[in-house]
Amino acid sequence: MGYGVHIAGGAYVLVTDCKLSQNRHCLASNGALDWEKGYREKLFRHTPGIRPCHWEFVHNLVDGDDETMRHGAVDTHTGMDGTFVVEANIFQNIATGIGIVDGSGIIRGNIFRDLWGQGGRKSMGMRFFYDTHNGVAVENSMPHDIEVTENIFPGVDQKYDVGKGEFKMPPDAEKSGQNKIQSQYDGHLDQAVEQDQHVAQGCRLDQLTQPDQPWFEHLKKFMD
Repeated sequence: MGYGVHIAGGAYVLVTDCKLSQNRHCLASNGALDWEKGYREKLFRHTPGIRPCHWEFVHNLVDGDDETMRHGAVDTHTGMDGTFVVEANIFQNIATGIGIVDGSGIIRGNIFRDLWGQGGRKSMGMRFFYDTHNGVAVENSMPHDIEVTENIFPGVDQKYDVGKGEFKMPPDAEKSGQNKIQSQYDGHLDQAVEQDQHVAQGCRLDQLTQPDQPWFEHLKKFMD
């Protein structure tokens, strides 16, 4: 299959208590981009007037991807300008659990077990990295403000991978006084996460959810 769930264009979505398997992405997410101008101007910009999306992937089983193209089972595409929650799920018998290239959110209390790698790579729980859309940069696209805590990784070679990133500003940014920003961080977080007590203890960056509040009660404030 292609995508189990595809989220874009200002949607607010809860995916819960599902079993998903043999998907290129069990969940893929994006924002609202001007696709026509993006290819012409060599930079995708967000469409004005459309709210950022928010999605939550909670208490699901993701099992198996040996008969499909193997990418991050739960994924944000470049241009996903909103927030997300990935909590209390089981990821098993797949190549990579989560792939984040844009957006901010929480990844908490998940089990990643018996994953396998692909193309000679180690099995991996999560990847955080910069990417383009078919070789074309997306305005302000970069993973940021992500809380990762209380996840476990039995039978997984590598818990996390953080790649090199580059923050792309629009071509007219200099005229508006904005500066181009580049992140030079490159490497793997395996050892760093274990040594960094700030990450080990975890901290709440999420201002949307409350730990003791039922999910459907939480979603009421997003309903029109």
